[in-house]
Amino acid sequence: MKKNLLLLPIICVFAYFTLTSSQSGSTGNYTGIHGAGYTGCGSSNVCHGRKSNDVTVTFLLEDSAGNAMLKYIPGKRHRIKMVAINMGSDNLPKFGFQLSAVTGVASAYNQAGSYYRPSLPVNTILDTSVNPYLFQQSANLSPTTGTGSFGSIYNAQITWVAPPAGTGKVSVFGVACLVNGNSAADTLTDKWNNTVYDIDEDGPVNVKTLSAAGITTLSAWPIPVSNALHLHTTVDLVGFYTIQVFSLTGINVCSLYVAGADFNTGVIDATNWAPGMYSLVIKGEGATKVLPVIKD
Repeated sequence: MKKNLLLLPIICVFAYFTLTSSQSGSTGNYTGIHGAGYTGCGSSNVCHGRKSNDVTVTFLLEDSAGNAMLKYIPGKRHRIKMVAINMGSDNLPKFGFQLSAVTGVASAYNQAGSYYRPSLPVNTILDTSVNPYLFQQSANLSPTTGTGSFGSIYNAQITWVAPPAGTGKVSVFGVACLVNGNSAADTLTDKWNNTVYDIDEDGPVNVKTLSAAGITTLSAWPIPVSNALHLHTTVDLVGFYTIQVFSLTGINVCSLYVAGADFNTGVIDATNWAPGMYSLVIKGEGATKVLPVIKD
């Protein structure tokens, strides 16, 4: 994961794809783990559309409290989040996905860690009949944010128990397929993309987040904001932090993961926010800071 401060216009839309012909989950592993012949929602573009950069797919790793992490702690529970965004002009109101966490190389991949089954989200399933296990949809899914148009976000999340110490690098393979939901496998309209995310092993105290001492120094300016909202701290912060912006009605208009070293250089794009009052919530280990923000 890059350590740069990633500041996006807040279009928090999680990729969701409901495979109309495979809406209960696919029978093959199409995450890309087995090579070029299996790198999407059906091989050779014959199932659901074509691989397209209109679909962006990324992974996020968090601890069990929701704090951003760069490395996994052996034996501990983590959250693996798969986020897809529709960046194209087609309306794709359904989605499907597959996700696998593995160790090894090429054709010798093995299951990495385990999954906490009681926490499986609604309409998802963990297929343990294959190695490695597949986490995928078990019914039609809808976007987390948006209705399928440009900027819609599709999210899949699972609680993952990291493997024992000494395992080393874990690779997370995933594919998201966004579809138009017309009950046909449209090879020209439906779109998918896939990615792989490598996570290194860490020690039990190597990943740090916001400390109670540092959180009191945080501020945001200008208030009111028109376009660019700046973050500021008077102390050196280490680790990574979760930043969320909520409207008064509770709508999350922004979710970011920020490196402490980037606080005084990062800018949040507030251009597309509606005028009004917002709450900027910065969370870390043992501390939370809430700042009022006004958009003019």
